Amino acid sequence: MEYIGDMVFCCGDFDVDMSQAKSLTHIGVKAMYAMSAKEIVVPESVKEVGELAFGPALEVLKTLDYEGATVCLFPPYYISSGRFVREYTKDVSYQAEVCLERLVSKNPEPTAIVMEYKRDEDTGELTDEPLRTEPILCHPEFSSRIPLYVPDGSVDAYRSAPGWKNFTQIYTLSDLEASGIDNVSSDIQAVETGRYDINGRPVDGEYRGVVVVRYSDGSVRKELAR
Repeated sequence: MEYIGDMVFCCGDFDVDMSQAKSLTHIGVKAMYAMSAKEIVVPESVKEVGELAFGPALEVLKTLDYEGATVCLFPPYYISSGRFVREYTKDVSYQAEVCLERLVSKNPEPTAIVMEYKRDEDTGELTDEPLRTEPILCHPEFSSRIPLYVPDGSVDAYRSAPGWKNFTQIYTLSDLEASGIDNVSSDIQAVETGRYDINGRPVDGEYRGVVVVRYSDGSVRKELAR
């Protein structure tokens, strides 16, 4: 697997394990947007990441009255497109907790950011005009609340890199290890109970592509089988 397209895992209610996707080079715009994943690990092989690839979901139900219109936000969805929604998300960030507990990048060099482009109001087709003047990987209201862990010696590079610098809590992978957080397992080892394609059909070990893996503790993960 070398390429994850735009919005592939958008609004997913599972973790995404990319640790074995050693050929992965591209993660698309909003690829993991509004996911309720607790952790996302970006492999060292990734060379470019699309804007808003890591926009987190909100954990609690919130209903807001904005200019006479009632808008509901509920997990795992995080409504964030459109002019008026971008205006009120700043209030939402103080009323709800984000699901994503940490973002981990294994690349010593900050990956390039693929810009999101505007769409033509009449045709809906993409134009050549960027949607923003500065790239973002996660809305500023939330990026300041999500810890980013990077390789030792790379903190300064990430703090000055477009898109990545919006994460104000940037630590090293050594800090993560010292914290005692286990990134891949819990105290009780769950047992795999089934593997399925994205349409819910059972698959075996020979299947290549996106695989949904279910475990005995009820958890679900998506893996990229090469």
